[in-house]
Amino acid sequence: MVHSGSCHTRDPRKMFLCRTLLFFVVTLLCAGLAAPVQAQERYDDSKPREKFQIRVGGYYQRDIKTTLRIDSTSVNLGSFLELEDNLDVDSELSVLRVDGFYRFNPRHRIDWTWYVSNREGLTTLEEDLEIGDQIFPAGASVESELKSSLLKIGYSWSFINVRKYEFYLGGGLNFNDFSFRFVGQTGTEIFVEDEGVVFPLPTVNFGGRYNFTEKTQLSARWELFDLAYGDYEGRLQEVTLTLEHNTFNHIGFGGALSSFLTQLEIDDDDWRGELERSHNGVQLFMKFYY
Repeated sequence: MVHSGSCHTRDPRKMFLCRTLLFFVVTLLCAGLAAPVQAQERYDDSKPREKFQIRVGGYYQRDIKTTLRIDSTSVNLGSFLELEDNLDVDSELSVLRVDGFYRFNPRHRIDWTWYVSNREGLTTLEEDLEIGDQIFPAGASVESELKSSLLKIGYSWSFINVRKYEFYLGGGLNFNDFSFRFVGQTGTEIFVEDEGVVFPLPTVNFGGRYNFTEKTQLSARWELFDLAYGDYEGRLQEVTLTLEHNTFNHIGFGGALSSFLTQLEIDDDDWRGELERSHNGVQLFMKFYY
C-alpha cells in the first residue's frame, strides 16, 4: 500500500512528482546557503572555473519500465506490452555515457549528452499478442531486442553566476532513436516484427550549482518537455543531482543520481502506437576540464 507523501510507488508520474519536489528542495537549500543576491551581484569578476568540460563514465540504469503498443497498419490496436514483465526484457543495464559543456562566458554555454542502450529478452508466451501486423500465438518462443540512443544538445543562460553559486535556464533538443525487433517461433513457423522511430524532443531546463569548496561542487538539473503537435504527442522529464570533485589540475571525478521518464504517442503512416519508458540511474565518471 502506498501512503500519500511517499515516493515508494511504481507509478512513474508519482515518482517524478516526488523527485521534482526533491529537486526544488535541493535548489532552495543551495540558494539559502548562498548570500542574498543584489541586482549588481548577478555576476562577479571571477573567471569561470571550467570553460570546457567532458565527462566519461559508466551509467547504471535500474528499475527500467517500458510499456509499448505497436498498432497494425489497419484499424486494429496492438497489445499493450510491459516488456520487462511480458517478454522478460532486461530491467537493468550499464552503458557508457558522455556529457559535457563549452562555456562562451559566465552567461552562456552549450551542453551535450550521449549514450546508447541495448536490451534483450527471451520468453514463452502464455497468451496471444498482437504487435503491429503480426500476431504471436500463445506458446510461441519470443526473442526481443530493443535498441535506443539518446543525444542531447542544449543551450543554457546563467542568470546568476558568481564564484560560489550559479542558477541557469535553458533549452535544447533531445534526439531519441528507438528500434524494436520481435522474433517468435512455434515449431517450424517463424514470426518477425520490426519497428523503429526517431524523434527530436525540444526541452526546457532549469538548474544550479553550489561550490562547497574550491574543488567540490553540487549541481541539480531538471529537464521538461510536454507538447502535442500534429500526429505526435510527447512528454519527457529528467531530474539529475551531481557531485563533482576537481581532484587534479584538469582531471576530476564525480557521481550522479538521475530519474528519467519519456512518453510518446504517434499516429502517422510509418508508425502508430505508444511508448513509455522510465528508469533510475547512477553514474560514476571521470571528467577532463580546463
